[in-house]
Parts: sequence; structure tokens; C-alpha cells
Amino acid sequence: MTTDNDNPDPFAQGGDQQVDDATLVEEQAAVEFEPLSEEDRLGWRESLSQPKWGESTQNFGVTLRLALAVMEKSKDELVTIARSLRNEKDPENEEHDLLCTLVDNFNDVEGCLKELAQLAHAACERQLSAAAVVALEAQS
Repeated sequence: MTTDNDNPDPFAQGGDQQVDDATLVEEQAAVEFEPLSEEDRLGWRESLSQPKWGESTQNFGVTLRLALAVMEKSKDELVTIARSLRNEKDPENEEHDLLCTLVDNFNDVEGCLKELAQLAHAACERQLSAAAVVALEAQS
């Protein structure tokens, strides 16, 4: 898969790092964290539960397929499409045209996916810290 990033991060796949595994394990084991607050935990549980999860993600697939279609178009093609969408009212919200709705949908999906990625990343970091403690115990 390609992206618009012409300058990939040399560290993204472990390249250019001159740190030995033992140091990484020790650093990971030293990471401190506290459980999520009750308020944050309840917020996430509510967001990820049915039917709320279904409501918040029902347009993901459609929006991401539209995003892929946008990525396949030239700028001139997208300008033509934008002109057309700007002249059409959103049937679900007559105050917005379809162009605004489309851009809003892209932004909503991006924001939600970023939050979900942050949650998964934080959980991974916590679990790696715990795994590092176990690895150090096994070496003792």
C-alpha cells in the first residue's frame, strides 16, 4: 500500500535503531501507568457497546469506499464532482449540501479511527510493559 508520504519514518520498522534488546525490555518494563479513570472507562464502554457502536460506525464502510473512490480521481475530476455535490441538498439535512456532508463524514470517520487507534496503541504499550516485566523475571 502506498501513501502520500514520500519521507517514510526510518524508525517505523525498527530501522536505524542502535539499541539492544535487553535495554528495550528494561525500558518497557519501567513504564508506569494507572488504570483508566472510572469516567473514562464508562465512556469507552458506552461508545463501544451495541447499539451505540453500530450507530457510530454504520457509515464507516460507505465513507471509506467513497474515500477510496476519491483517491482514484484527478483533481479536475474532483472539482467537477464538488461542483455537482455543492448543488445538491443532503436529504437528511436540508441545511447542508452533499459536498459538506461528504467532507463532514470523512472528518468524522478520521476522528473516530484516530481515537480507536490511540486506544489500541495505549493498550498495546501497557501489555508490552507487563510482558517485559515477565521477561525480566524469567531471566532472574
